[in-house]
Amino acid sequence: MDPLYDPIAVEEENYFEVILRTHWEQHSGGERLNISLGELALRPAICSLPTDSLRSVISLMQENEVGSAIIAEDSKVLGIFTERDVLNKVVLSQVDLDSTPVQEFMSRNPDTLGIRDSVSFAINLMTDSHCRHIPVTNKNGRPTHVVSMRDLASFLADCYPEEVMNLPPQAGQYAASRDGG
Repeated sequence: MDPLYDPIAVEEENYFEVILRTHWEQHSGGERLNISLGELALRPAICSLPTDSLRSVISLMQENEVGSAIIAEDSKVLGIFTERDVLNKVVLSQVDLDSTPVQEFMSRNPDTLGIRDSVSFAINLMTDSHCRHIPVTNKNGRPTHVVSMRDLASFLADCYPEEVMNLPPQAGQYAASRDGG
């Protein structure tokens, strides 16, 4: 039975992953979902200490044009601080950005991935945990990279360049301005 129409398979697995896996199994042997994160062009992790100020961490993220910073101490991931944390926690709190440590607003004990984990595992973890950035660690648990939703979207677009780049415009949908600035 086709897993897309099997209600038990859809209930037991993440629907997004079922669709991707089914499509890739039909069109490419399913191999693309099984490649490791180490085969993607991931950015190095941008790390800060938990005692660093909010302003310094936000500035570091801006300078490096990334959406997250890993909060680590003694090479151990303690948390992650993301653009969403800035928007949902910091903006309306009216704290002093120069004196408030990032540890007060970071997301603590985030899920992590290993460099050998598969793209499908990363997609599933992001979907299940409702996050857009996940630290990638080496075998000793030291943060080395971050995998983002953008990385995975780029990977998918590279897998299907014709399908993505040749999409016809849909009536009534257009971008009035560039998203994000």
